[in-house]
Amino acid sequence: MDILNYSDNQIKDIISKLLNKNIEITPIGNHELKRHLVYNVKNEDEIIGVFKIYYKKNRWNREVASLKFLDGSGIKAPQILSFGKLKDGTEWLFMEYIEGETLDSLKNIISEDNIKEIYEEIGEELGKIHNLKTFDFFGDWDENGNSIENIKDFSMVFRKNADATLKELFDQHLEEEKLQRECSEILKGMLNLVDDVKVSYLHNGDFGERNILVRKVNGKWKLSAVIDFEHCRPYDKDCEIIDCYYTLLDENKTFAEAFKTGYEKYMKFSEDLEKKKDLYELYSGLSICSWAKIQAPEYYLEGIKILKKFSCDNS
Repeated sequence: MDILNYSDNQIKDIISKLLNKNIEITPIGNHELKRHLVYNVKNEDEIIGVFKIYYKKNRWNREVASLKFLDGSGIKAPQILSFGKLKDGTEWLFMEYIEGETLDSLKNIISEDNIKEIYEEIGEELGKIHNLKTFDFFGDWDENGNSIENIKDFSMVFRKNADATLKELFDQHLEEEKLQRECSEILKGMLNLVDDVKVSYLHNGDFGERNILVRKVNGKWKLSAVIDFEHCRPYDKDCEIIDCYYTLLDENKTFAEAFKTGYEKYMKFSEDLEKKKDLYELYSGLSICSWAKIQAPEYYLEGIKILKKFSCDNS
């Protein structure tokens, strides 16, 4: 069954039968990316939860395992209400609805002082997540929190991911392939930087403004939840800090330092961040290019923009 080709009414019937309730649904999320379908689920009176149907491999198990792990930890994340698979194997998750709006949708109307406070909260939340536990493996885990491949060596996981990303990218023979191949060779020359990563932490993998919910409390906007854990797995925490901190640093140094202040209430920044920065940024650009050309053209251009920073011919 190609669940992405179902109408909202067909999806509503599926969800209604699974929950054994009369419900209404409202699509949320980026359905046009064809990665998953997400709906607010409402009964006669209120929203009773968020229902997510997965389309890509290893997203459901990551999110279920992560939310199970975070349950009771004090992290501001949704609780699982139920999860399972349809008869055809399509994976689904029904989770708590948390009130709030995404930070990226409100950022332009919130005062700079309030944004600074929010970024300190965001840093705190990521510091709490990284500080919860270290793991004895890297990479994907199943819905019960067990390692799928039982890989203890991060460099093996990262190299495997990089090989898969580059294959997906170059199989498409895109217009910018020359630039992408140049940058792939630069990336390969940096891979020794991951050889020293020995400790595995929970890594959200998409800790950005579109996955941060905020709500107004006593006249001020505050962080209400972190959502979307489908990329979350035990990994190198520096990858995530680099993505958050240096992206902010390019935008607004005050916000970046507020994020760092919040984070370091729980965990210190690694001394290796600066030397790993180019590796993870370049890999991010190649990864974006590997999937976004058709599904998210504007985001693809962001990937190209990153690659041009590393090209010898960056005109």
